[in-house]
Amino acid sequence: MSLLDVIENMKHYLVRNPILMEVVMTVSAVTALSALMIHWLPASHATLAVAILFLAATWWHVWRKEDEVVRQAGLQVGGMALSAPLEMWSLGAALFRSIVWALGWMLVIAGPFMIGWRVWWRVENTFVFSAPPLECAELLASQLILVAFPEEAFYRGYVQSRLEQVWSPCWSVGCAKVGPSIWVTSVMFAVAHVVAIPFPERLAVFFPSLLFGWLRARLGGIGAAVWLHAACNCYSDMLGRGYGLY
Repeated sequence: MSLLDVIENMKHYLVRNPILMEVVMTVSAVTALSALMIHWLPASHATLAVAILFLAATWWHVWRKEDEVVRQAGLQVGGMALSAPLEMWSLGAALFRSIVWALGWMLVIAGPFMIGWRVWWRVENTFVFSAPPLECAELLASQLILVAFPEEAFYRGYVQSRLEQVWSPCWSVGCAKVGPSIWVTSVMFAVAHVVAIPFPERLAVFFPSLLFGWLRARLGGIGAAVWLHAACNCYSDMLGRGYGLY
C-alpha cells in the first residue's frame, strides 16, 4: 500500500467520523496558530496569546454549552464554569483533592524523573539552586495560569473527552476507565509541542501526558492534572537552573 493509499483511507475514515474530523481540524488549527504566535510575537506576549487561544477553543467547544457537556468534559472547575450557583465548599473540596493527588504523584515521579533527566542531559555539575521564594511563587503561578490550565483544559478537557465519544474507554487502569483516546490525545499533545518549538526531545511530553490523562479519567476533572502539569514544569525548570543548563 502506497502513502497516497494510506492518506486516502485516512480521509475516508475521517469523513465517516465527524467527531474525529472536528477534533483533528481543531487541534491542527490551534497547533498551527500557536506555532505562528510563538515565532512571530515577542516572548513576553506569545505565552499569553497561546493561553488565550487554548481557552478560546475550549470555550467554543465546551464552556459555552450546557452544564452537562461541561461536566462530561471534566471542565466544571469546581463549579465555577457551571451556570448553577457556586458552592464554596464544593470548590474548596475540589481544590483540596486536586492538590493532594498532584502532590502524591509528584512525590512518586520526582526521583525517577531527576535520574532520567540527568542521564539524558549527561549532567555532571553539582546541583545549586538559590532562587528566592517570591520568584518560585511567580513561576508556579505563571505555569498554572498561562500554561498548565489552558493546555489541560484543551487537551484533557476538550480533546480527550471528545475522542472518548469516538473510542469508548475500554480498559481499567488503577480504578480509571481509559481507552484509545488517552493515547491519541497524548500523541497530539507531543506533536504540538514539537511543531511549536522544533526540538525532538519535546516529544518526551507524551509520557507525562498519559498520566495527566489518567488523572482526568480517574477524578472526573482536570484539576489534579493542572497542578501536576505545573509542578512538573517548575521541577524541570529548577533542575535546569540548578545544574546550570539554563
